[in-house]
Amino acid sequence: MSDFEDRHLEFVTRYYRKGPFDTRKAFSRFCSRHHISAGAGRRPAPWLYTLGGIAAAVLLGIFIWKSTSDSTVTLMAGEHLMSYLLPDSSLVKLAPGSSLSFDRKSYVNEDRRVAMTGTVYFKVHEDVGRPFEIFSAHSFVRVLGTEFQVMESMDSVQVNVVEGKVLFSRAETAEGVMLTRGMQASLLSVAATPTINEKVDRNATAWERGTFIFEDTPLPEVLATLSSYYGVKFTSRKTDKHLTGEFDIEEPELIADLIGAALGIRIRIRK
Repeated sequence: MSDFEDRHLEFVTRYYRKGPFDTRKAFSRFCSRHHISAGAGRRPAPWLYTLGGIAAAVLLGIFIWKSTSDSTVTLMAGEHLMSYLLPDSSLVKLAPGSSLSFDRKSYVNEDRRVAMTGTVYFKVHEDVGRPFEIFSAHSFVRVLGTEFQVMESMDSVQVNVVEGKVLFSRAETAEGVMLTRGMQASLLSVAATPTINEKVDRNATAWERGTFIFEDTPLPEVLATLSSYYGVKFTSRKTDKHLTGEFDIEEPELIADLIGAALGIRIRIRK
């Protein structure tokens, strides 16, 4: 295990007690004590549940905790998308199973540095004198004030920039790429530098936005997007159609009916 995993497993084994644990009350007290506001969001797609990896496994049902260090704060989403307002008014949205850690004293008074796992959407409050820096197992990101998503999996990290400018690299001192609005880049765990994606997946942030966006998209690509998001197989006998439009994220059966009606076809779901 990594040092990060060891520290959190040690916390669980040390403080776990048999019996009921009211996560809502504990969460409310924690946020009040550390001046962090949080709110629950909609329940996103099943595929997002796998992105937290080991961090979610060692949580053992605990939603959020303060680590053994008085100044270290660790936040983790349970089964639902969760939003947090950090001490500098930066907003973060955590997909299920994702986590975010930072040193509270240093964050407020010195460097704005956070560590993350899983998938996190950031709306960073601008502070020219203090860049916002993100560390994950395989990547480093630095910004001043912007809006973007970092999605980490076992073998890669992907960054999607919605607004502003983002530096994306393997490590703090490594060569990286500069991304601006609408750009996307990926970094494989075996690669030295990120690669800018020529074709940007506009639905990579659909879980945070709450809608799918398609623009003259071939039906096979639409079905692949839906299948990946919901974790089930979307199929259709007619695949020569193209779809343009914005659709709210709904239950799989409803989204299949909506898109099928728009194209005049039948979309089937196989679980």
